[in-house]
Amino acid sequence: MADTTSTATSAKAAPDATTSDAATPETASVQALSSAAGTLPVRRRALLFERRVLTFGALAVTLAVLAAFWYLGAAWVNGQALCAVLAVMFVWLVAGSTLRHRFRFGLRTLFVMMTIAAVLFALVGKRWYDIQGRRRAIAALEPMGVSVRYSVRREGDWFRTDEGWLLPSWLIDVLGEDFFADPFAISLSQSQIDNQVLAATDLAGYPYVAVCLCNLDDDGMAALAGLVDLESLQINGTRISDAGLAHLSGCVNLTFLDLSNDNVSDTGLEHLAGLAKLQRLDLEGTRVTGVGLQHLRGSGLTMLNLSAAPVTTAGLAEIGRLPALVSLRLDSTGITDADLAQLDRLTNLQYLRLINTNVGDAGLAHLEDLRNLEALDLGGTLVTADGLAHLAGMNQLSSLDLERCRISDAGLTHLEHVASLRQLNLEGTNVTAAGVARLREARPGCEIRWTQPTPSTSAP
Repeated sequence: MADTTSTATSAKAAPDATTSDAATPETASVQALSSAAGTLPVRRRALLFERRVLTFGALAVTLAVLAAFWYLGAAWVNGQALCAVLAVMFVWLVAGSTLRHRFRFGLRTLFVMMTIAAVLFALVGKRWYDIQGRRRAIAALEPMGVSVRYSVRREGDWFRTDEGWLLPSWLIDVLGEDFFADPFAISLSQSQIDNQVLAATDLAGYPYVAVCLCNLDDDGMAALAGLVDLESLQINGTRISDAGLAHLSGCVNLTFLDLSNDNVSDTGLEHLAGLAKLQRLDLEGTRVTGVGLQHLRGSGLTMLNLSAAPVTTAGLAEIGRLPALVSLRLDSTGITDADLAQLDRLTNLQYLRLINTNVGDAGLAHLEDLRNLEALDLGGTLVTADGLAHLAGMNQLSSLDLERCRISDAGLTHLEHVASLRQLNLEGTNVTAAGVARLREARPGCEIRWTQPTPSTSAP
């Protein structure tokens, strides 16, 4: 009996033990939750603190952006910035309504976005600030004949910058050419431009500067000293002399220099000896004879204009020592047939102008060795039909100007052998319609300019 009771008691206790063992995980979970509940306020306070920090940080960045916009004078013109913000908000509202989705950004994401926006707006604001300062300076000088050009060209309804950016015209109208392109050229071209105005003009950063028909003298040239960005300089019709050219010695990147109609001579060319990058030099209407070009021997000069200058035989000899020359203009000079013998070493010459000179048939014989000559202008010279025989072997000659030369139909037969000829000017010559027709038949690809003279009518 006792055994039976003991067994029953053991059996009854067994389920209790099982129940106790099964309840252990639940108890552990409850205890874990209780423990977590005890620490929840601490984590919540930390999370709220983090959110407050990020929120105030985002607000601070936002205020900084607005302050930058306001201080730097960014494009608030006509409420454009406000309209842009409202447009963005409207797009998000429409997108949210259409997709039935509420777009949410975490505070960290918002902070990062605002930081990026602040950097971008700061860069844009700095650009705008610089542009506004330049615009004010240019506006103050515009009444005195100062104008600025930018490296932007129109292509239909678009604008293209030198960097290759294609921009719509409305964007250029809103922000201006100077927002997307740096100034390319500045021109000062009225009589009231003097030394003081030039000195007050910020010329730094302009690759091209033109100063024409103004009261600039040697002292005013000091404003150009040390302009290392200057690539092209045009100074025409001023009062500068040889001494003023000394200020250009520091313009080491100068590639084009136009001194036409200035009071400079061979002596002044000595100051150009250090301009290693100089390629084009215009000395039309100056007192240069050409002898001063000895200071440019060995240079990379490719274009030279000495029209209406007192060029001498010795000067032509110096020109012949510039083997890189591609273009040479000697219009209205006193050169003769014998002088052209100095040019036979210019084997790279492609363009030669001898308008209104005393060059005749004998002079063309010295040009036979210029095998790379592509364009020859002999308008108003003493060349006749016989002289054109020297041009028959020029296989590269594509353009020939014989306006006002004493050319007859007999001379056109020599041009029938110039297969490369594409343009021919016969205005004011003695050729006839029959001679022109015969040449057109022989050279169908050549464009011939010739107007048949109107027969003169005698009085009754």
